[in-house]
Amino acid sequence: MQQFYTTIDVFEKEKWNRALEDVPHAFTHTVDHCKSVHINTGNKIYLFLFEKDDVKICCPIMERNFNGRKDIAKPFGISGFTGNGTHPDFHKTWLNFVKKRRYITGYTGLHPLFGDKGWFPQKNIFSHATIQVLNLRPSVKSILTNMSGGRRRQLNKWSKTKDKLTSNRNEIETFFLNYYHDFLDRKNAASYYYFSDSAMKSIFSTENSIMVGALEDNKVVSAAFFGYSNFLADYQFIFSLPGKNHHSADIIWYAILELKKMDVPMLNLGGGGKGISEFKRRFGAYDLPMFSVKEVYDEQAYAHYSGDESGDVRIHKGYFPKYRK
Repeated sequence: MQQFYTTIDVFEKEKWNRALEDVPHAFTHTVDHCKSVHINTGNKIYLFLFEKDDVKICCPIMERNFNGRKDIAKPFGISGFTGNGTHPDFHKTWLNFVKKRRYITGYTGLHPLFGDKGWFPQKNIFSHATIQVLNLRPSVKSILTNMSGGRRRQLNKWSKTKDKLTSNRNEIETFFLNYYHDFLDRKNAASYYYFSDSAMKSIFSTENSIMVGALEDNKVVSAAFFGYSNFLADYQFIFSLPGKNHHSADIIWYAILELKKMDVPMLNLGGGGKGISEFKRRFGAYDLPMFSVKEVYDEQAYAHYSGDESGDVRIHKGYFPKYRK
């Protein structure tokens, strides 16, 4: 029987890059991003690629150990399934693959821009958050016009503030390595945001990236990392020293101008709480829902590990998989 899928290990860079060549994708789908997550977690990460009749559908997948078994999830970042079309055999092929590997569950997702809800049964798809996306295709003047009045007034000072920004990667990397974990501690951030020094060095060495820092007294006090593909840029890491977050708008605007020079068409600003989302909308960004995909592949094992011997494995909007709570 012909097999219409393949898996590409995170250390097979050339094969991974070829698989993504004609598929719309984000920086978070790239082998460089996924390798940094592997370094950080130690978990096996691979690219699942379905390919049939000129249709490609793919997603980075991370294996996780649990009581001698494995389940899967998408790695850190906004990735999820992406593709260049639809195919009626995709989900059947996917289920055959995951059951052959004896995974208990899958907690993956659809990329907000490039995913297709027709790839999975609707009962397994859940909208759980919203991101803000900025269209970079219009002219700089048009992008400014679409911003809120307050954001435009803030950027009217650009001729003065731009000289207080730096793109010196060594300085910015040192700043991240010295202070990023302290920032996360202050914010009580979730554990998956904590990248090790080796993982951060790995992702910062990526060619398709922009690093921007704000200076006070010739020292970096706020900085951000943006990764990009030919289809989309991701605003991935940003943090400031206490009381220095007022540089964020200038940092983002610097990145917008650089991304436009490279003809990157969209910028994913990510999501956040009400105040953070509104900050991003003031750039003229629009909202897009994020969709997670929750699947149970071994119902008996799921019921056992979840402490529900009745076998009730109904998937709901709560924490999934239940046994990891």
